[in-house]
Amino acid sequence: MSSAPVLQLAPTAVRPEEAGPGWRPAAVEALFDQMARTYQWHGYLAAGLTGWWRRQLLKGLPLEPGQVVIDLMTGTGELWPGLLARVGTGGRVRAVDFSAAMLTAAARRRERLGTRAVSLHRADACRSGLAAASADAVVCAFGLKTLAPEQLPALAAEIYRLLKPGGTAALVELTVPAHGWPRHLCLGYLRLLNRLLRRLGGSLLAHTYLSGYAGRFPDTVPMVAAARAAGLEIVAVEKLTSGLATVLRLRRRPAGEEPAS
Repeated sequence: MSSAPVLQLAPTAVRPEEAGPGWRPAAVEALFDQMARTYQWHGYLAAGLTGWWRRQLLKGLPLEPGQVVIDLMTGTGELWPGLLARVGTGGRVRAVDFSAAMLTAAARRRERLGTRAVSLHRADACRSGLAAASADAVVCAFGLKTLAPEQLPALAAEIYRLLKPGGTAALVELTVPAHGWPRHLCLGYLRLLNRLLRRLGGSLLAHTYLSGYAGRFPDTVPMVAAARAAGLEIVAVEKLTSGLATVLRLRRRPAGEEPAS
């Protein structure tokens, strides 16, 4: 397995939203490889909100014991405890990420959980290589913003391919509100956080690039359009915390069910 290229971090005088890896897959992979050892800091840096948003994603997911869930862009496996509690000992979680370092950290989480119900797969979320119609549910937390707009149709098509007929998907992402005090609060906090991370330096500097991704991902409208074009039903678009995050709920219609007119 070849090692990922090393991302050259921009000088601290350059604002992350003006530099960074863009959407080049190899550069994004290298960025997440660098963040893997300190990725657990995100829960603290976001004042616990990311954990609450993940719980809201899981709360509305219709899972039953024994079912199979595919976790795309799994990171270090933050969703697993909630998923495993729902699918039980007979269920399975198949975790996909293209960052080898993230999967190494995820393997440590799996060891701490003491479970054999989670399998790890190093792959692009848009081309997972997993079997078609093999998942009762597909989930993805905070990965949409790192995809280029032209990649969203491929992700939607992959979700459709992976789901069994009647299966559901839930995706959550940080979304910068379009206007008003929530927008000013969000952007102001991201700028403050970046100044803190640049002051701390070291491996934490890589985390500053996430605010650039967040700023370029205004809402889930493009993903909604891609999901519809792929044949998925839009079940709900849920705004959380005054629009600071959005949960998108999708479904692959059962065989023979006609789309709503």
